[in-house]
Amino acid sequence: MIAPPSPHWPATTTSPASPATATSTKLSRCWPPKPRTCHALRQAKTDGVAYVILDGKLFCCDGLGEKATSVKGTTFDRWYSGEHHGQDGNIQAVTTPDGFPIWASPVEPGSVHDITAAEHHTLGALYWAASQLDLPTLADGGYQGTAAECTPG
Repeated sequence: MIAPPSPHWPATTTSPASPATATSTKLSRCWPPKPRTCHALRQAKTDGVAYVILDGKLFCCDGLGEKATSVKGTTFDRWYSGEHHGQDGNIQAVTTPDGFPIWASPVEPGSVHDITAAEHHTLGALYWAASQLDLPTLADGGYQGTAAECTPG
């Protein structure tokens, strides 16, 4: 379950401008929450949804050959996914318990891990929804370290 990252999380039902104690690098990468995502989560709560599910999906794509340099100084293809051993794009999605999608991220290169893509696109909004709407998020093991409850995947 995604929990508020701090006991000093702003107590407001609108998307706050910044957390009261944004000391974590991970939190600062996913803050402020995206308004479109917050709207989708607010609507889900209004519709009676008890929780949402966050998951990532790799989709096969044409080779783009976009090169990048790793922290170790080696060159790699950003769209190459080691999981699928091919050119992929990574899309994050938030769904209702019955699988209905309520939000999807822009595509990220296949080399981007689920947790990183979620930090960039939706974790801020999911933290906000957990703390302000009482709308928890379930996620698989790929999101360990985000305070998400991991379910067998």
